[in-house]
Amino acid sequence: MAAFLAGARRFIHRKPRWMSLFSFTTTKHLPVLIGGFTFTAISSLSVPIFSVLLGEIFNTFTLFGGGKVAKQDLTPQISKYAVQLVGLGAINGVCNSVYFILFVIFGELQVANARTKLFERLLQKSQEWFETQPDGTRVFLSSLQGQIEDLQKATSQPLGLALQYSFRAIFSLALAFFTSWNLTLITLAGIPFLSAALSFLSNKTNSCMESQKTELSHLSLIVDNATSSIDSVKSFNGQDTEIRNFVSSVDNAAIQYLKRARLTSLQISILRLMTFGMFVQGFWYGSSLATSGEISAGEVLRTFWACLAAAQSMEFLMPQIVILAKGKDAAISLIHTLSSESEDTVRGEGRGSVYPKFCEGDIEVSNVSFAYPAQPNRPVLKSTSFFFPAGETTFVIGRSGSGKSTLGQLLTRFYLPLSGEILIDGAPIQSLSIDWIRNNITLLEQRSVLFNESIFMNIAFGSRNYEGLSKIDVRECIDLARLQSTIDDLPKGIDTCVGHGGDFLSGGQKQRVAIARARLRDTPILIMDEPTSALDATNRVEITKAIREWRRGKTTIIITHDMSQIMDHDFAYIMDQGSVIQAGYRHELEESNTCFATSDKLHREESEHGVAHRSSDRWSSVSSNSSIESTRGPSPDSFSRHSELAQHSYAIHGYKRSIQSIRQSADTQKFRPRRESIGMQMFELNTIHVDDTNFQSNRFRQSILPANDVVNEINRARSKHRSKRPFKNAARLAPQESMSLGRIMLTILPNLTRGQKLLLLLGCFSTLGHSMATPLFSYCLSKLLETFYNKQAKASTWSLIVLGIAVGDGVISFLMHYLLELCGQAWVDRLRKRGFHHILDQPRKWFEEAGNEPSQLTSSLNHSAEEMRNLVGHFGGYVLVATSVTVVAIIWCMAVCWKLTLVAVACGPVIYAITRGLEKTTGIWERHCTGVKTTASEIFIETFSQIRTVRTLTLEPYFHKKHMKAAALCMVLGVKKAVYTGFLFGLVESMIIFVSSKQPVYENPETLHRSDPAQA
Repeated sequence: MAAFLAGARRFIHRKPRWMSLFSFTTTKHLPVLIGGFTFTAISSLSVPIFSVLLGEIFNTFTLFGGGKVAKQDLTPQISKYAVQLVGLGAINGVCNSVYFILFVIFGELQVANARTKLFERLLQKSQEWFETQPDGTRVFLSSLQGQIEDLQKATSQPLGLALQYSFRAIFSLALAFFTSWNLTLITLAGIPFLSAALSFLSNKTNSCMESQKTELSHLSLIVDNATSSIDSVKSFNGQDTEIRNFVSSVDNAAIQYLKRARLTSLQISILRLMTFGMFVQGFWYGSSLATSGEISAGEVLRTFWACLAAAQSMEFLMPQIVILAKGKDAAISLIHTLSSESEDTVRGEGRGSVYPKFCEGDIEVSNVSFAYPAQPNRPVLKSTSFFFPAGETTFVIGRSGSGKSTLGQLLTRFYLPLSGEILIDGAPIQSLSIDWIRNNITLLEQRSVLFNESIFMNIAFGSRNYEGLSKIDVRECIDLARLQSTIDDLPKGIDTCVGHGGDFLSGGQKQRVAIARARLRDTPILIMDEPTSALDATNRVEITKAIREWRRGKTTIIITHDMSQIMDHDFAYIMDQGSVIQAGYRHELEESNTCFATSDKLHREESEHGVAHRSSDRWSSVSSNSSIESTRGPSPDSFSRHSELAQHSYAIHGYKRSIQSIRQSADTQKFRPRRESIGMQMFELNTIHVDDTNFQSNRFRQSILPANDVVNEINRARSKHRSKRPFKNAARLAPQESMSLGRIMLTILPNLTRGQKLLLLLGCFSTLGHSMATPLFSYCLSKLLETFYNKQAKASTWSLIVLGIAVGDGVISFLMHYLLELCGQAWVDRLRKRGFHHILDQPRKWFEEAGNEPSQLTSSLNHSAEEMRNLVGHFGGYVLVATSVTVVAIIWCMAVCWKLTLVAVACGPVIYAITRGLEKTTGIWERHCTGVKTTASEIFIETFSQIRTVRTLTLEPYFHKKHMKAAALCMVLGVKKAVYTGFLFGLVESMIIFVSSKQPVYENPETLHRSDPAQA
């Protein structure tokens, strides 16, 4: 791994090259790659050999037409070449199948290696590194999955096709120069101009591609922020703002894509023009060489066919180059992610080596200052000091933004302080092993994180031996967290999967599962940040009592706003604006005329008026990346009482005693008597019993309402009270019905404007015109070929006609590609905008359903929409072209020679059956592979989007193993897909040779000599 990263760092300082596609290739992959190269080269030889055989067949017919070959000698010679074509087709089919299989396997190997290295490297990154990603952690993780997918596409079949087309071009040019170098030079005279034009347009295309990628990243960020913070968006009525931002981003991305589409369409049209234009100078000059006797007619056809094969190979190479370019960029991005220095290394955090044998639990925080990396100019803690004695429970209270939650992040060493010192049992936290810290300190956050596992596994994760636990082992934890009634209501009981992030459970239920997990973990030091904020009053009091009993004699830090949990002889720190403004035992704080007494008085008054006190932390617990929250803050009403508390904070800074002297004033030098933590009657806040679901769905709305409206909202919630929240899976929406391709295509016209419909119609007519060019070209080509044995035919006339067809086809080809891409983009953008509008209109419950996670919604509106556009821009156009060419060609050929047409058409059902079989087989295996890839991506995103909880519970080995299993399954199914589809791919690629082999055999010599034009 170290050697890989060192090489990667050297690589990213050089100019990116195409070799970056092989950044994840190891020596074990070389046999597959070399085999793929070998069979690709062999299969590419089929085209020049095919050109040679066709030249010989044409020369034989030319000699027969000129009377130099007898009628009885024609059929044996043609049959010999037909047999050779059959053998060539068989070899070509085998080679195509093998190279296809090998390159698909190679792509699977590359992406498997990339997944493994990326997962392992990200496990080494610090928390700061994740949180300083420009577009946010979830968008960054989703973009990594897109890059992995682009890398896989580029290094599998497209890489093989690109090599095959390259080899074809090289071998065909070699054959052409060997046969007639002067005719080859004349035929390919336009190639330098073509190469210069394509290179110039390609550079412009890359610029547009980068701009579009930037806009799509911004689009993903908007969707992720809006759906992750949907409560905030709805409470502030920010739907219109988010929609405007989304629409603007969609339009900007569309502008860049259409620029790219224009350039790509121009490239294709120039390539088509040059390909058809070859016939003008090629046959004109070739006819004169054949007339002079320098070369035979067969050699002219062989040279020209080889040149045409080379030009067509270059044309077919262009779409593969686009895919390879995306794969190259993806590989560069992945390498950059792997090689970027971790914040641990940058700041010299290291991992520490001290691993004490025992953990007493003494924690001392001295003059610590800290600011989050994303906002380095906004200090969260300002020279703050704390002392948490071993075996005692200590409270830290303060309003939102006071810095109290940051304390827990520092004590678990997710961050290092900018200044000051943190000592655990007298040892600096930097010197302690990170494993020792995570094994002896548990952080229970307000936002309880559950994983996509069963309730049992989510609780079992609290134990190091989670795989060896039984359900009996977690019984005590379930009883402490009052979870049994919830488990009894679930479809599969404790084995019920809670979904991504625990979405199938309410906020209170998730907190209780997290408390049960912490109970099972039972570390010497426990830090609880608003552990019961989502519970109703009754459960909060009962669980708090149980926690006190459990934590007797163990170091416990409770970060809360709820002062009803603090006993008379509990020690508490009061924080405001990053500093400790007061510290002491509750009875001391109440006796003094301080902010604590004032705040407690206000707290009691609220209770008497029946207002359920909820933390403003919960009102502001939305994503910090939300575009709504960045422009609008919480209502002043929500902090009116905290303002009164803050006014008293500056009147008490005169207290002179240090924190330790306060806590140890009654202690002797040898013994420190423990404070009573249980057995006293708790002051229970007279809160209204509000259902978790109702309150949680309305909490953001309440934060911006006037006080009277808040009361009304709570009263309405109270009237709808239910003792238990039903399991959300029972109320899930019905699964979406899968739409057929035909139904999907029928949605195109309704989502286009009148002008766009006219452009689509013009694009369809252009497609028909483009399809007409092929039979017209075939007819003119036959007339050109006739000039080799019919001296009365005018080669110059037909050459000019071919030139006219080339120019017309070039213009029509540009219109076809660009107009279809434009309409496809307009269709997708319309659906994107409507989809995002409908998403924001959904009720809160909808966002908790499986399949409606922010990452999946972001992927649907970004990556899926990009793929969907190809239905019109690529798939629809090519299907229409293929259908039109087939119909027109058959009609044309029937009019010219119906017997030969029937011979050719007789192969149609076989070709259709094989092609349809390949399509069906590919579709089936693609669905299987997509499913396991989605699973692997979800595990990846789940691990690193919740990396803080993963590290707190030391679950890195579990998720690494889980991801490895998912990646291995992707590999296995990818190999099976390659084998099953590779055989059919080889048959499809060789069918044209098999069909060509039987045509000369069925051509009746008498038919060629008939004077009737209908039969000629």
